[in-house]
Amino acid sequence: LVNGNTVLPLTSQPGPQQAFKMVLPAQRSEPDLCTHEGHEWLYVLSGRLRLRLAAHDLVLGPGEVAEFDTRLPHWFGSTGSGPVEILSLFGRQGERLHVRAQPRQTRSIEGADRSAEGAGRPAGGSDRAAEGSERAVDEG
Repeated sequence: LVNGNTVLPLTSQPGPQQAFKMVLPAQRSEPDLCTHEGHEWLYVLSGRLRLRLAAHDLVLGPGEVAEFDTRLPHWFGSTGSGPVEILSLFGRQGERLHVRAQPRQTRSIEGADRSAEGAGRPAGGSDRAAEGSERAVDEG
């Protein structure tokens, strides 16, 4: 437990990015915003997450994502209606965390390399994520 929150490290080795699973209890107190070096990515597994980010006050539900520069004043926790379960990816050096699917390379009968048809893209050919949504706030 860290400040009443359950925090489970998902990365076993120290490195530039760290992953955590967090369970944050219902809380109705007014948050104190903090700043520090780094970049954070939050994914809501269950419950409702309140994210205060500079002048923004956001609520995210299951399947929604937020990414932000932690040098902006910020706080996140439960909306107060119940606990929230999240995944957090954090890079202290300020790296932005982007995961992009790369198409697999296949060989045609003639031996030429080509991308696998439709690989790395959701059905329908869209570049948009198949489920959930992403929110990024960039004020710098």
